[in-house]
Amino acid sequence: MTGPARTVLDVAAVTDDEPTVLRALDEVRRQALATWPEIWEALVGHTTRGRPGITTARAMILKRYGKTVPHLEFARLFLGLLERAGVPEPVSEHKVTVPGGTYRLDAAYPAGRVDIELDGRGHETEATKEDDRVRDNRLGLAGWMVLRYTWARFTSHPDEIVAEVRAALGARLDNRRPDVAGSATNGRRIG
Repeated sequence: MTGPARTVLDVAAVTDDEPTVLRALDEVRRQALATWPEIWEALVGHTTRGRPGITTARAMILKRYGKTVPHLEFARLFLGLLERAGVPEPVSEHKVTVPGGTYRLDAAYPAGRVDIELDGRGHETEATKEDDRVRDNRLGLAGWMVLRYTWARFTSHPDEIVAEVRAALGARLDNRRPDVAGSATNGRRIG
């Protein structure tokens, strides 16, 4: 029997499928089964010549190290879509306080105040839909652009989603306005 940190390495030893290893790592972190130092200790302690999976495990640990991991599989897959498209990685589970409430954003680009909300099964009831609209309005009034995506749209129109996220980032990061990002850029390109 091995601990959670070692389990990530064991998964990497039996598959070179990066999404599978990343899913194992994300679950260990999401459930707080192992800390980053414990995961690194396991990696360093098992990095020996010829041990299978170490390269993949190291790459996935470096990819997520120090970040809040996505809480849902939909979010994990969404991050993969953006990564494959060459879109910068958003911050997962970003906490923001605006007048009227504190919210956890599924994925966010805080510098441009772009919020990406992933509407899975938990967003089907009328009460939840109403709460989402109130939240979106509050975020919008605080200068956030909210993009909402359903699983159906994610699976049927991924290219449109990537284009919309790129357009939102372009609108928000290329020409920051004082009311959006807190400081003007005088037309200079950011990034």
